Amino acid sequence: MEAALLVQGQQRQQASANIVFYPGNSGTGTIANQDRNWAQYGLPPRGLYHLEYRVQLRHIPYDKNGFPIQINPTLDPVEYFRQADRVYFDLRHLYYRATGAYNQEGTYNDSDLPPVCIPKQPGSLDITLNLSDFGLPYDYTVTLGGRRIDANTIEWALDEQPNRCVNVQGVNVLIYRVWGRLRANLQLVPAEWNGSCARSFNLLISPVDGDAGNQLNGELYALCWHNDQARIDVEVRQIDYTARGGQPDALPPDNPHILYTFTDSEDVEFMLYGDANGDGAVDDADLLTVLFEFGRAGRDLAGDVNGDSVVDDTDILIVLFQFGRTYGDCCRNCPPPE
Repeated sequence: MEAALLVQGQQRQQASANIVFYPGNSGTGTIANQDRNWAQYGLPPRGLYHLEYRVQLRHIPYDKNGFPIQINPTLDPVEYFRQADRVYFDLRHLYYRATGAYNQEGTYNDSDLPPVCIPKQPGSLDITLNLSDFGLPYDYTVTLGGRRIDANTIEWALDEQPNRCVNVQGVNVLIYRVWGRLRANLQLVPAEWNGSCARSFNLLISPVDGDAGNQLNGELYALCWHNDQARIDVEVRQIDYTARGGQPDALPPDNPHILYTFTDSEDVEFMLYGDANGDGAVDDADLLTVLFEFGRAGRDLAGDVNGDSVVDDTDILIVLFQFGRTYGDCCRNCPPPE
């Protein structure tokens, strides 16, 4: 048995124990209780902390000479990607051109295209993207089917016919067909925590093969008229991006040694009570936030400083009693006990 506690993707505590069975043994065995603690003294820096607990049970057989029989299926970059549950995607540049009933061309640069965290089903190579993130003039989500080219290369492809009429900048447009592909190299790198996706990733993902491997196309029709006079052809080229993915703790496929795996996680946020806008101080800005939202009810209201899903007199009193305080002003960094 192996167990571990991770904070922000870094292992802070570990425990392990064994049960040994010899030939002729009968009955059951019990793993001894494991007691491990991890403490951080002093007030942690303000912010969100991700805690993760992992437990794994393994079975290792021995041969007649007493040597362990180890079966170690290998993990390559594609397999690390397969077991991930999300991908950090930062589009840096692209060129687009529309021709036909409507003519326009231009580029998007890194500052125009904010990074996104893409959900992904563990066990699959497929990814889901919104085409508006690629400069296409409509909000439409597609799934790109992934296929393994080799141990370090993946190609994602799509060819869909939405046949959907949408409004683009005040004009109705028929999205008739969307097709294209993305081809990328996967490079194993040291695991690094990614705050946007709340995951540690060990893969750097980069485009390869230029426009031949990375392109998107659209067949559109102005005013939703499906005829040649209204047709608009859209091309997206010069796609440049960087992405992060992978699962640092991925399990080798079909490993007979793994009997059971358990993972649990939670997020803990350290903040100043009464700090409505999250800037680390209770001041006029927090009082105004509560006053502007006074009387509102619902979840995730900034003015609801006591978390009871309503902004009322209690929240005002909390801000007034805490007024002038900053995060950490009531505490000091205490040394570990002797």
